Amino acid sequence: MNNKEIKKLISNAYYRLELATDNVSWTHYADELYKIEKEYEKKHRKYTECNYIFSINDCAKYWAVKHIVDGLNDTKELNVKSYLHLKKSVFYAYSMVANYRERIEKEFKGFDFDKFNEINITEWKEDKVAWLLRKNLKFYSP
Repeated sequence: MNNKEIKKLISNAYYRLELATDNVSWTHYADELYKIEKEYEKKHRKYTECNYIFSINDCAKYWAVKHIVDGLNDTKELNVKSYLHLKKSVFYAYSMVANYRERIEKEFKGFDFDKFNEINITEWKEDKVAWLLRKNLKFYSP
C-alpha cells in the first residue's frame, strides 16, 4: 500500500470506531482515546526528533484503532494490576471493547483487518534516519 492508501484506511477505521462508540453516552469515547494517543505521540516525537512520514493525527488514530483491534482479538481480560504496566490508552480501548463489543464488531463488519495489520506506522523519512545514524555512530565509535 502507498501512503495515501494507508491514510485512507486509517481514517476509515477511525470513522468506524467513532460510529460505534460516540453515540452511546455523553462521552465521545473514540475522541477520548484519540486524545490520549495524540499526547503520547507528541511526547514521543519531541524525544525522538525524527521526521515521520505520517502525521501525529494519523498515528494517534492508528494507535487508537490498533488497541481496539487488539482488544477484540485478545482472550485475556485486563485487571487493576495491569494498569501500572500498560499505556492508559490500551486500558481505555480494552474497556471500550468490554462495554461495546457488539457495536464495534457491527461497524467493523467487512473491514480489511489484514491490510490494517500490515501498516508500519513507525516509518520516517530517510534523511533524518541517516542523520541519526551518523550521530549515533560518532557517539559509539572508539
